[in-house]
Amino acid sequence: MKNEEYCPECGGTNFGEGKSHGEARVYPMKKILTLGSDVTHVICIKCGFILKSFVKEPHKFENK
Repeated sequence: MKNEEYCPECGGTNFGEGKSHGEARVYPMKKILTLGSDVTHVICIKCGFILKSFVKEPHKFENK
């Protein structure tokens, strides 16, 4: 994350990344045969607040 970002909950400025385990994937709405993409979470190290989540493979969500 950018240096100027801070946690809105506690004001912390140190962040880590993690991912959900198990069936925590996101799948495109209109594509039937796809494996989807894992979701990565940016987490405040101080309080545990999840600042943002994003998919690792955004190209899988393009409408072609």
